[in-house]
Amino acid sequence: MKHLTKIFVVIAILSFLVSVYFQTTHQESSGIKLMLAAIMFMICAFISRNNDRRKKERDMQNKKK
Repeated sequence: MKHLTKIFVVIAILSFLVSVYFQTTHQESSGIKLMLAAIMFMICAFISRNNDRRKKERDMQNKKK
């Protein structure tokens, strides 16, 4: 994983854990918002990783030519 992807994954995990804490302390609205933020950070990590793979494949194809 590239550096940016790791950052997105760490932020997603932290926001997920904080959201679980908020939901257990009966602050559901804050917990739900942080859960949605965790999902969005995981989507960003997936997009970042996908873009890195595409770039790597493109670079490999350009080296073959």
